[in-house]
Amino acid sequence: MFQKTKKKERVMKIFRAEQSRTSFTLIELLIVISIIAVLTAMLLPALRKARESAQGIACLNHFSSLGKAATFYSDDYSDYILSVYAAGGSYSGVNWTNEAWYVSRTLRDYLQMRDSAPIGGASGQNKNKLYCPSAPAPIGSAGTYTASYTIGINNLIRYCSTTYPNGIKRAFLRQPSRGFYFGDNSAFEGGGVYIHPDPTLKDRPGFRHANACNALFFDGHASRVSSGKFPLKSMNAQAENTSFWKNWAPKNWNAEAEKIFAH
Repeated sequence: MFQKTKKKERVMKIFRAEQSRTSFTLIELLIVISIIAVLTAMLLPALRKARESAQGIACLNHFSSLGKAATFYSDDYSDYILSVYAAGGSYSGVNWTNEAWYVSRTLRDYLQMRDSAPIGGASGQNKNKLYCPSAPAPIGSAGTYTASYTIGINNLIRYCSTTYPNGIKRAFLRQPSRGFYFGDNSAFEGGGVYIHPDPTLKDRPGFRHANACNALFFDGHASRVSSGKFPLKSMNAQAENTSFWKNWAPKNWNAEAEKIFAH
């Protein structure tokens, strides 16, 4: 009986020793939590930056797709470029197919969109075709085009009806690789389907990719334009009179502004 008691005591001592070796003290637990917190703080910015970079690339690919579709459009419609409004709309910008770009059935076909939702809008099956993944939820009027768009067309195209009453053809463009066609807009601030060089207006470029705006140019290439290289009237009053905004009107280009925004 005495031997069994001794054996039981030895077993209990071994069990308690093993238990003390495998359990965490409060201090050890706090140290582990602190290490995890430090590692998380170090990794999160890198992960966030990687995610933003991936979203920027996805957005740029949207513009590349739009560039191909716009090229097909011009090829099929006697060299005319897309316009802001259909003929007879609020402004007299002319569109060869009499459709504003953002509801153009022709452009929708080129982009292989399957429903009638607005192109580049935040609803329907078309959303992921051109909607910028970096754009936060818009603040504008819910459910309207103004509130749901993340891309816009060069707004100055719509003021060309006097010089080009039948619309602008690619042949009229002087330096297509420098002419701004489409770009990120300030959708999260209520931006619309076009972009204006006046940054005091809601329809201005959106610099949401590392302080840069993704843009499509008339020659079909897409690239990122930093805020310092994007011609805005807040930087120079003659910004709109550059090859960037008015690629079809060299007689109106401002030489001084051209030097500032040359890229």
